[in-house]
Amino acid sequence: SSTDVLKEQISLSYKWNNPILSFGATDLQLNDITKRDKEPMQAHFVGITQNIPIGDKLEISKNIAVDDYEISKLQLEDKKLELKALVYEYAFKIKLIEEKLALFEEFKINTKKLESLLQNLYKYNKASQEQIINTQIMYKELKLNSSKLTRALNSLKLKLENLTYE
Repeated sequence: SSTDVLKEQISLSYKWNNPILSFGATDLQLNDITKRDKEPMQAHFVGITQNIPIGDKLEISKNIAVDDYEISKLQLEDKKLELKALVYEYAFKIKLIEEKLALFEEFKINTKKLESLLQNLYKYNKASQEQIINTQIMYKELKLNSSKLTRALNSLKLKLENLTYE
């Protein structure tokens, strides 16, 4: 809308200003304004004034309006590119986090399998209790990191939704 306004400004920039019409009366007697003969300096008038551009003022104002319009078009394109870049950035981050979450889920499954294997080996004294506990801790850390990534993913989706809504 601002570019449309500036477009109109171009067409108005090389037109003369509207003339000013004025009416007036001086030295009015406030107690009886119909009596106009008591004061010798009483007067009434009708006037019209017109600004006349001298030199290249109209051409300069037109050039300024055209330049403002071009600047606004470039600013609009800049904002469009910023918006597009933000959408791509959010989409890339969302995809990256989704890939990380998929890898974390796979890693959690493998950690559960490892814990099960270590518990079976523990029965035959081939693994220690410390290894099993470390595997359980690793699983809990993976679960915690997975929930952090899920929150970050939801946050990015909300940001993208908000950005595209605006």
